[in-house]
Amino acid sequence: MSLLNRVLTASLATVLFATLVSIANYATAHHTYVTKYDAKKLISLKGTISSVNYRNPHIFFDVTAANQDGSTTTWQVETESISKAQAKGLTETKLRLGASVRVTGWRARDGGAELGLKSIQIGSRDYNIRRTPR
Repeated sequence: MSLLNRVLTASLATVLFATLVSIANYATAHHTYVTKYDAKKLISLKGTISSVNYRNPHIFFDVTAANQDGSTTTWQVETESISKAQAKGLTETKLRLGASVRVTGWRARDGGAELGLKSIQIGSRDYNIRRTPR
């Protein structure tokens, strides 16, 4: 095998390896609702938006809700992709700090205070974001 063929083969192998590593990292980083949220645990809570983070690929926001014993829990809520959520009317002007909301979503499989958003009510308006936890 000539030196040029060996260099080309090594270069191709390096590019292929880097591509496979990138795909694996993306697949691991971009989880699906099915793996993170439990389709059998649909819950609804009422509270106040305490933070909002538009972080690709999704919108994350916190809702602080009162518990029956008078304490509060802050729930992290994850939406569809930013573009899909915005196309369904959930824009940055709607998700504002201090807004009273009712969120319905699938609870995290690990039992933590996290929801995969199904729908949100802000004022008298409902935004249906996702039908299933896919």
